[in-house]
Amino acid sequence: MNRNGLGSKRAKSVSSTQAGKRRVADVGPDRIIRHFGASDIKGWYDATQPELSVLGNDTDITTWFDKGADQTNLTQPVAVQKPHYIHSGLNGRPTIRGNGVSQVLSSSSGGTVTTNGTAKNIDWGASCSTFVLVKAANDDNNHGIYGGDSGGSVPKSRFGFGSKHKDVDPDQIRVEVFGRVPNPSSPGGETNFQVDNFYNMTGSVGMPTCRNQFALYYLEYKINGGEAGASAAFTRSGYKKDAVSPIPLTLESTFAPAAVDASEATTMANKGFDTDQMFVFRNIHSSMGFLDGDIGFIMFSNRHYSLKERQMILKAIQQIYGYADIN
Repeated sequence: MNRNGLGSKRAKSVSSTQAGKRRVADVGPDRIIRHFGASDIKGWYDATQPELSVLGNDTDITTWFDKGADQTNLTQPVAVQKPHYIHSGLNGRPTIRGNGVSQVLSSSSGGTVTTNGTAKNIDWGASCSTFVLVKAANDDNNHGIYGGDSGGSVPKSRFGFGSKHKDVDPDQIRVEVFGRVPNPSSPGGETNFQVDNFYNMTGSVGMPTCRNQFALYYLEYKINGGEAGASAAFTRSGYKKDAVSPIPLTLESTFAPAAVDASEATTMANKGFDTDQMFVFRNIHSSMGFLDGDIGFIMFSNRHYSLKERQMILKAIQQIYGYADIN
């Protein structure tokens, strides 16, 4: 087992000769991710990173270090809430495992999450995306994979993701935006809203399942200024690992979507998502709860990627984890 993700399929450097000089280009997966993600990366978490390799198998992880420039580490100071580091979670590579009950990592847990002990929140724009390699337990429970929280001023919007397992209907992936706006009929009051995309995890046009199986997804969120109603004001899209085109929507679920008016959408678009704190291994909605399962890789970014860019990043993630057994 090689726990740094560089097994038998290890990336090689590409050499060339130009003007009498030998040039070496590192085309390893980290270099590819860093090149295409660039400064837009707001959090990059890879269970194969060397800083974690000192941990024993199935032991607590206190800090999942951010490989990006922002150094927005995910942390958990409370012992019973710490996920576990698993040495051989996928193809001999490590993963991070949550118990589905209490274990969660947060980008601002405890208020001191950077390497130098400085409190760090995430500053989001109006267009965000996520790459996530995840497996959920083989049960009929819902699994909250990640979700944003914020104490920002209204109107405010946040985003999240979960797997909705059922014993009757098909399992579904839930790509969601939710938030809060002023309530004009109640001076000083506020109204919650929510708009979710659901994708069946079955069939030729569905999303690949993450039930008892690692799946790799690319997800996009966008705030559309000047649009009335949450359905129009927020774009949510889900892609499977080939990332060629968005998966067709199975159904949309809304809660008080009409509460969002065009001016509020413009305000939210101008300031970006209010999600300054990200929870990983749980969604902030109690209906989704915690993730009982594994995450090998998750990266949040402040923009959407072109077909070539997202495919290169997704292929690099698969290379890190040995390609096999990834939906």
